[in-house]
Amino acid sequence: MLHLCQIAVGGSLFKAGTLLGLPLNPAGTHRASDNAKAVHNWARTRPDPQEFELAVHALADELDSRDDLVDYRRRRDALRYWCIDPATWNEITDRIPIPTGRGGRPDFSDRKRQTASIITWTTLTQGEHVYAPHPIRDQQPRGTHQLWRTSDSAFWARIQHGTTGTTDNNWLSLLSHYAAFLAPIIDKDGTVPRGISPWTPGIAAVR
Repeated sequence: MLHLCQIAVGGSLFKAGTLLGLPLNPAGTHRASDNAKAVHNWARTRPDPQEFELAVHALADELDSRDDLVDYRRRRDALRYWCIDPATWNEITDRIPIPTGRGGRPDFSDRKRQTASIITWTTLTQGEHVYAPHPIRDQQPRGTHQLWRTSDSAFWARIQHGTTGTTDNNWLSLLSHYAAFLAPIIDKDGTVPRGISPWTPGIAAVR
């Protein structure tokens, strides 16, 4: 992605990282540089060392010919400090069936709202979950930050490995629906609506 961005706009790896919204602190810069080196080292081991470079340039040419591209930077800017608001979160969780025989209602606390916000952010921006904003977590006592971060990463791993349960899958489906509702609004207005969702009464008529 970084190299593709460099081809599209020209300039350094640092400039590409800025456009992609990557953290450019020393750790983030080091990670981006190491990843770029790893990809180029891998490319050199291929039967055709130019295969990767040619493929990236072909992709850049294809994207340049399109007129329906999503401005993901606009979405990232709109979502920079965003999280799912409590009213919308209640609308989402109220639509999740309570499983039987498992001790009642699942955990839909602010910790899970933060996880849901991160997942929605990744859907809308196509960014890595580690770069998502986490304003709900930031408001918690410092001692709980790492616990919440670990919980977010563990849930993301379950998504990647396909090991989420029925309740998780229910709210992941609702989050996908919510992201699809937000996307055209952000693309058009550059802002994120608060307090409304696909399930808000009368919202279909407004749209």
